Amino acid sequence: MRQLIDWSTQPGAPEPGIVLADETPEFAHLELQIARALAQPPRTLPHLAARLPVHGDGCTARCC
Repeated sequence: MRQLIDWSTQPGAPEPGIVLADETPEFAHLELQIARALAQPPRTLPHLAARLPVHGDGCTARCC
């Protein structure tokens, strides 16, 4: 990520944002990859994060 940020500040770097042609075989392949990834079960168990204890100050962490 740092390399991308550094590169974006150089003269001649493209303007911010991503422009993709969406009527190409490459874009269709990307859509298929995303659909397949979203069809997979989650890699973590969401219910584990939902059951954190909340202390009197509203903080779920006991670090301070």
